[in-house]
Amino acid sequence: MVFNILSTIIGLHSIVLEQLKPFNLTLHQFNVLKIMRGKYSEGYCNKEIAQRMINITSNVARIVDKLVEKKWVNRFADKGDRRRVKISITETVNTLLDEIEKKPFPK
Repeated sequence: MVFNILSTIIGLHSIVLEQLKPFNLTLHQFNVLKIMRGKYSEGYCNKEIAQRMINITSNVARIVDKLVEKKWVNRFADKGDRRRVKISITETVNTLLDEIEKKPFPK
């Protein structure tokens, strides 16, 4: 039974990776963008993102760096605490996520 569950997880993981490939997105990047969509205008700091990730990883800063390079997220100083840096998604990411979510799941 455990083997069947693991096989299913691995199969689904492969399908999701294939779905994200045309958008030049990794699974972790997609997860971060989906998390950030929930707080579109306010944004999250790296620690808050890490706490909400499906697969908890210490690479949140690196993932965010890649998303900044792609111009899919912005960094800005927290108004309440200028020492904290917050990250928010751009408007193009909302469109991108809509497109990904509308893509049919392969059979």
